[in-house]
Amino acid sequence: MSLSIIRTEIKTIILAVTGIGTKVYDYEVVSVNWQQYLDKFKVDGRIKAFTIQNPTITPDEVTTSADEDKFHFIIRCYYSVDGYGESGKTLTDLMEDIRAAFRIKRDLNGKAEHCYSMGKNADEIRMFDQVLCHYGELYLDVVEHIQWR
Repeated sequence: MSLSIIRTEIKTIILAVTGIGTKVYDYEVVSVNWQQYLDKFKVDGRIKAFTIQNPTITPDEVTTSADEDKFHFIIRCYYSVDGYGESGKTLTDLMEDIRAAFRIKRDLNGKAEHCYSMGKNADEIRMFDQVLCHYGELYLDVVEHIQWR
């Protein structure tokens, strides 16, 4: 497989999780226009979006004619705070649902050699523009086998 196919499959699996919505990007969103940037994250006037960062790659020579690349993906999760912060439970639950979705897809539906259990780096509060948001980071290590000779 290829990085492009793996990245697309990660996005597809996240989109299939109930409650995620449609704002899942398989890239880091950037824009020279701040309002257009914010609009990429908003659903009904609230911030609720997920981005998949380009991975770091660790190569490993497994034989004299094959390598394995380990892709380390970071999935960033953004969710507006509402009320007194109880909305943080909603984002945490969504993150756990994402983790569960990957737990049963150890080869990303045949798109990768193997993926490890998804972990969590962060679950905290951050300012996003002038909006207080819950922010979370998940990480996923995916192995691609490359037969090059």
